[in-house]
Amino acid sequence: MLEGVVRFPPEFASRYRAKGYWEDRSLRDTFAEIFSKYSDRVAIIDRDEAVTYGQLDERAERLAL
Repeated sequence: MLEGVVRFPPEFASRYRAKGYWEDRSLRDTFAEIFSKYSDRVAIIDRDEAVTYGQLDERAERLAL
């Protein structure tokens, strides 16, 4: 566990899971779903460039390796 991180009390975690707020999946899985669903849509606009979710996913994968 990360130092200094305070865990949610178990009753909160149970309630959040029951209500569907927590799905027990990683951020990467969540981002992968969004990148896939909106692959052709613009995710980031900079002064010189517009980057789609698909391009952002490719760049993130390259950086992660």
